[in-house]
Amino acid sequence: VYAGSAGGIIATVQVLGAVVVPTFIITPLAGTNTTMLFGLAAICMVLMTLPVFFLPEVGARALAARAVPAPVPAPAPVE
Repeated sequence: VYAGSAGGIIATVQVLGAVVVPTFIITPLAGTNTTMLFGLAAICMVLMTLPVFFLPEVGARALAARAVPAPVPAPAPVE
């Protein structure tokens, strides 16, 4: 399957987000206050990284995790 087009579209959206969000949203809100500019940029960065924690595990790591059987608890000793 050829995925070159999808990669180009994804890269375009990433670059648009990297230019549009700081230029037209963060900078006008902060004005000339550089402390607020960096604070808003930090908040934006945290908000962009939060969805990563909800992505499913895929690829070789997911296959390896599924291949490992769950540990079986040892039976209780009989007295």
